[in-house]
Amino acid sequence: MYYPLDLASAMPVLAILEATTRTQQPRVILDACAAPGGKFLVMAGVFLSSAADTKLVAMENDAFRLSRLKQNVRLYIPQEVSKSQLQVLG
Repeated sequence: MYYPLDLASAMPVLAILEATTRTQQPRVILDACAAPGGKFLVMAGVFLSSAADTKLVAMENDAFRLSRLKQNVRLYIPQEVSKSQLQVLG
């Protein structure tokens, strides 16, 4: 599946990746104002495939945007991904 994404969504993920490659500690990454989910999907692809000790948390305050975020997580993140590593909050 294809998800349209601009560079502004990828840059924060690259910065987090650069900052966390120096440590081997378990990490929790929060994406506040996460809808529609582009950054969150990139983080899931980068961190969940390579680091079993990472937990991703997405937050969205707006009900409509939260529903879009949840829909995109369902559509683009494989069901094999441990749901204990992902959390979507509204």
